[in-house]
Amino acid sequence: DKNILEGIATSNGKVEGEALVIEDVNGKYDVKDKILITKMTDPGWVFLLINAKGVIAEKGSVLSHTAIISREIKIPSIVGVEDATTIIKTGDYIKMDANKGIIKIGRGISLIEDILLGEDKITFVLELLFSDKTLDKV
Repeated sequence: DKNILEGIATSNGKVEGEALVIEDVNGKYDVKDKILITKMTDPGWVFLLINAKGVIAEKGSVLSHTAIISREIKIPSIVGVEDATTIIKTGDYIKMDANKGIIKIGRGISLIEDILLGEDKITFVLELLFSDKTLDKV
């Protein structure tokens, strides 16, 4: 399924929200309550990460900068997600399970198609509609 990505869970937690793809750390971004999507991070990213809901990186391991900083500031992170910055688009609504390293991407029409494919997909659509609910109840 092209709307489900997997990587290495490096800082536990479950969050959902709007994705923000960042390729240049020097740009001006409103990262508050967004899930950051990037190729990798370095020390210059700390000021962005502290306001984010979570981070997904294409490169990294459990000992990478992304993983270590995420654990220190207690935000979920998943690294080693192949092509994350090209598959996930800014504005996509995503559900991130950093306990298991799974990312679900919700996109317009594909969500309607997903409803027809199974009950677990209906749960995801309902979560999108009532996004003030936490993922812990899933």
